[in-house]
Amino acid sequence: MKTQESMKRENNISVALVGLKEYGLPFVEGAFQGDNGLWYKGYFLVDSCSVDCILSKKVLEVAAGSLTGGKCKKIAALGDEVIFCKPAHLNFAVGDTKFEETFYLGETIDFESTMEFSCVIGILGLKFLLRNGLAIDFERMTLHTSTVKEDNVNTETCRYLFPLDYGFQMFQTPMVGVLGKDEQEFVFLADTGANMNTITRRALEVGGFEHAGDGEKGHVVAFTGTFDVQFEDVKFKLASIGKSEEEINFQEHEKQFQVFDGQDYLLPSDDEEKPLVGGILGSGFMFQEGWILDFSSNVIYARKAV
Repeated sequence: MKTQESMKRENNISVALVGLKEYGLPFVEGAFQGDNGLWYKGYFLVDSCSVDCILSKKVLEVAAGSLTGGKCKKIAALGDEVIFCKPAHLNFAVGDTKFEETFYLGETIDFESTMEFSCVIGILGLKFLLRNGLAIDFERMTLHTSTVKEDNVNTETCRYLFPLDYGFQMFQTPMVGVLGKDEQEFVFLADTGANMNTITRRALEVGGFEHAGDGEKGHVVAFTGTFDVQFEDVKFKLASIGKSEEEINFQEHEKQFQVFDGQDYLLPSDDEEKPLVGGILGSGFMFQEGWILDFSSNVIYARKAV
């Protein structure tokens, strides 16, 4: 990691998203302050479904003093696994803007093997995005301060529009509504930290989603281990707000998914009124659709072509 002597603070953020074409994930360039006062450059993964900021253990090589000695936190991961993470206080910067934030260090998390990206400082999670009113913009390919007002976001200007509050109220994470066959309702995570779309085998069967594949198999490398998957092309209907908030339209899609047998559904729920969490829409899908996830106004939208 390279050093830089000083960073300045600005009110608004607008930095490029990088790494999507190479790794299927959105990163931003940043820096953190070491124990010696110098700034070390690297990259942060922007992850809409990681509630907290997560720190790479490699950072401790020059910032061991960031560990606070506070209470460990349980972080949920794919496959019903839980990671116990130590808190760390980090001074860091994204673009020219400085921040102070609590990150959580997972001793078992190996960023370099799971992300295949050099000099990863850590993950910028949901709380950080909400607190700073940021937008993950796959149309402009930037992480920036919310521009919802300037973009005049409404049903007339957008070809896709869905409230982030929908997922926040049920599971405290970004989600979108999806229909299977016979109007079976599901929710899928809108997960920028996923490089592929994912659906559980159980959801595929219960939802009656049309799907086809040639039996190609692969595996998912996650923080807690490796999971076997099978690749299928899946048809689904994606919910979008219509001419009024009470009116819902459904947009038909057919995309490749990795079918996951590790658990029935991605998030557990004892509430029968809640839709089942059957899958994930990843960064590749959001990039193809030009989605903008705005964490100030709590909407996901895609603008109509001008």
